[in-house]
Amino acid sequence: MNDPDEPVESDGGLFIPFREYRRQVEETVITALTTKAQDWHYEQEVRFIYDLSQHSNQLVCENGRQFVAIPVDGLHEIIVGFRASAHLVSEIVRLYREGKIGKPKLFFSECHPHLYEVQPQETDDQYLLDYFNIIRNPSIPE
Repeated sequence: MNDPDEPVESDGGLFIPFREYRRQVEETVITALTTKAQDWHYEQEVRFIYDLSQHSNQLVCENGRQFVAIPVDGLHEIIVGFRASAHLVSEIVRLYREGKIGKPKLFFSECHPHLYEVQPQETDDQYLLDYFNIIRNPSIPE
């Protein structure tokens, strides 16, 4: 571990204390995690970033992984990406049908033919299953 006051070379050949270098790196990480390209602004995405050492009491641990507990009525939409697996979609639909994720609107996405964006298509749970089992992930005929 570096001494907090140990000088380290930063961009441009400047020497700064290690603690400042570390602060800058942490700030850069947060900026990278919270910055979204303007082309994707229509997604209105919400991101949660947790420091596990400080927020472990707010998270649910399952199989060695940390999860945020989302209230059942907290999901308003689920948009399934066009590269999602049929297995993932089956799990989403199962949770949806069991009422474990509320009743959000369901969408699948397709790439726009001429623009750098995806187009969400609203659907119901059965069509979503069929779309990913038959159209997106067709089985190989024997």
